[in-house]
Amino acid sequence: MMIRESLFVFRRVNRLSGILIIAGLLVGTLAVPWSFAASSSAESGFGVRSSSHVAAVGSSSAAPSPLVALSSTPHPNLRPTPLTATTVTSTNVGSSPDYSVYASNSRDLYVVDSGGSTVSVIASSGKVVATLNVGSGPTGAAYDMSNREVYVSNALSNNLSIIDTATNLVVGSVGVGSNPTAVAFDPANNEVYVTNLFGGTVSAVSGSSVSATIPVGLSPANLLFDPASNAMLCANSGSANVSVISSATNLVTTTFPTGNSPDSLTYNALNGEIYVANYASHNVTVVGGVIYSSVANVPVGSVPVALSYDSANFDVYVSNYVSSNVSVIKGTTNRVIANIPVGSNPAGLAYDPLSTDTYVPNSGSGNVSVIRDASNSIEGAVNVGTTPISLTYDPANRTMLVEDEGSGQVSGILGYVPGFSSFSNAGYVTVAPANSVSRVGGSWTVPAVSCPTGSSAEVAIWVGIEDGSTIEQVGTLASCGSPIVYEAVYYMGTGGAGTGTASVWGSINAGDTVFVNESFSGSTSRFSSSLHDAMLTGAPFSASASVAGATRTSAEWIVEAPSTGCPSCTLLKLANFGALSFLNGRATISGVNSGIASYGPATLDQIFMVRFSNSNFAKASVAPIVSGGSGFTVTWRSAGP
Repeated sequence: MMIRESLFVFRRVNRLSGILIIAGLLVGTLAVPWSFAASSSAESGFGVRSSSHVAAVGSSSAAPSPLVALSSTPHPNLRPTPLTATTVTSTNVGSSPDYSVYASNSRDLYVVDSGGSTVSVIASSGKVVATLNVGSGPTGAAYDMSNREVYVSNALSNNLSIIDTATNLVVGSVGVGSNPTAVAFDPANNEVYVTNLFGGTVSAVSGSSVSATIPVGLSPANLLFDPASNAMLCANSGSANVSVISSATNLVTTTFPTGNSPDSLTYNALNGEIYVANYASHNVTVVGGVIYSSVANVPVGSVPVALSYDSANFDVYVSNYVSSNVSVIKGTTNRVIANIPVGSNPAGLAYDPLSTDTYVPNSGSGNVSVIRDASNSIEGAVNVGTTPISLTYDPANRTMLVEDEGSGQVSGILGYVPGFSSFSNAGYVTVAPANSVSRVGGSWTVPAVSCPTGSSAEVAIWVGIEDGSTIEQVGTLASCGSPIVYEAVYYMGTGGAGTGTASVWGSINAGDTVFVNESFSGSTSRFSSSLHDAMLTGAPFSASASVAGATRTSAEWIVEAPSTGCPSCTLLKLANFGALSFLNGRATISGVNSGIASYGPATLDQIFMVRFSNSNFAKASVAPIVSGGSGFTVTWRSAGP
């Protein structure tokens, strides 16, 4: 059994019973619906390429790319359904991945494979960048934030392996007690603690040596750092109690009784109380913090194996392995207020404080249930392999990573978000009153794209002004081919979907920083498009035109997977653009000029791009707005379509 504290995430693993568990703090992404059109593109042969600006600065001498013909009616690839939790990555990591830890300095995930005695290192790109041999029977890990190392407990080697996260190399090992399992980092003294399951002790490790061997109870199974008293708590499953170890002295200061086979622990920040799941007596012991006096023993479901704390409603959620449900303990009364059916054999819990959802890996049904904590109801489930047993939050990608012991994979899940998904668009849209949007602008660095083998792929990046029948937009287009073509484009559209033609100003280069602007002049009733490439000399690209019927009801910042063969429109694959950062995103609406975030959340909509062939799998994800409310990142996930 193990637990670790890293980035406020508490997780644990039960190696005796074969049940792997997580209880932790998750951070996810939020989105809200959008209801206006985005865009698509068509190949040459549909419409006529404008040549009036081809001779401008930076004009293209490369092979022409497909034309960009943009929708001027609500986009046919927009799905008017809530965006559910979506699988974004799936990575093979070994025979039995059952635990992982995130290192904040390297932004890598370290996945423990108990069957192969290895640790796989997954970068933020989702790729395995290293496979490290550790000791025999690894069961858990903890990230030491003080020296930026990962400690891996090897139950059959009776030691800890030390991984340098800067080099992703095993740099040493530390001999500890018999059958080390649970590992946790203590931020109060910067030491790592490990339970020695067969020795009845806890080893405190400082750097590469043991600083103390601390006698505790029988079969120490799990650890939790108590921030209120700066103490490491050890659940002793064989002696039905919890030992409290002082961070200052590494001595047991008190021991409090629990139910039979205490295992998972969590801390309630509202009342400062400690909750302990007792899987053999089917209840949860609640004790007061600091003095650790008894408060209550709360009956729950059969074999409670994991706990998590909801910081929004101050309740504690309990995963009941045998009864296949989740009990909800009200933090203010310490009484069960709900028993929520989930999948078969729930092996853990994880809490997302932004969406206030709780995630449950169901080891017996091969999926992850998502509970809406506000109503204590099931939102849905995501299929992930065969035996999901634990989860770890990846803040670099804002995804939840699911360790699947049966399939040997780690799957990344985007959290549930209220809103709409799109088959072709990812970004932000500000919905506004009619005739109120007069300007939208932004900047980005043109990404060097990579292309799927043997198929056409493109990516368009743009800002625009749109309503239900027209769209005026400006940006860049990358088209796969030999060579890959990068172009500056603009479009001012009228008519039905796919009946307009974009104009190509000329070629640009990957790595160039572009500043774009789409505006409307009330005095002339004309739209103006401009694009300035900071790497080119001369005047910016610019064009203007009148667009009949434009009502200017949205401002948009979008990454798009274009289409071919419009007006019937077949989606092309999405060229891999990596992680694109929109910057300086601003709009003028009703005479007020401000950053993107100033118009939300009521009128600001976040759009995720999902596969046309499988809408439960993302093509591009969108991060929350940063950079003073005017920037955000869109990350490529898959080519689709």
